[in-house]
Amino acid sequence: MTITFYITDDPVNKIQKTLTGGVSVSGVLREATSEDNPVIKAVEGANLSATDKAKLRACNYAYIAELGKYYFVDNKFLRNNKLIDIPMNIDTLMTFASDILNQTCLIQRSEVYSSPYINDSERPAYNFPMVLTKNFSGSYEGFHMYLTVASSQPLSP
Repeated sequence: MTITFYITDDPVNKIQKTLTGGVSVSGVLREATSEDNPVIKAVEGANLSATDKAKLRACNYAYIAELGKYYFVDNKFLRNNKLIDIPMNIDTLMTFASDILNQTCLIQRSEVYSSPYINDSERPAYNFPMVLTKNFSGSYEGFHMYLTVASSQPLSP
C-alpha cells in the first residue's frame, strides 16, 4: 500500500491543512488494525534519498491512497534505521473536507453574523415602541380595515 507522509503545522481543527515535504513509500498494515486508527507495521525506505529519509522521520501527517484518508501520525518507532510500527489517527476534517465545505447549512451561532430568525440567548433583543401616523389622501367613508406592520426598520415615507 502507498503511504505519503507529510509535515503540517496547522491546528487540528483546521479543515484544509497545508501539507509540505511529501514522501511516498510503500508500507504494510498490521494484521489486526482499524481503518480509522491504523498501525503501519513496516515502511520500506531503502531506495529513499537522505533528504527524503529526514522528511520521513520528521513527518506528523500521512495519506493512505488505498483507503483515501488522511491521518495524524502519533508516534514513530525506529529499529535498524527503518520505521516500524507507526500508529495513526484519522483526520476526519481533512478526509471529508470537500463534503464539509459543500454543505449548505443554517448556522445557529457565529462570531460575526447572526440571524434574526434564530432564537439566540446570547444575542441582545431590544423593544423600542415606534408610533407612526400617516395621512391618507382622499376621503374615506364607510367601514375600512387598516394593516399594521411591525418591523425593526422604520418605514420610509
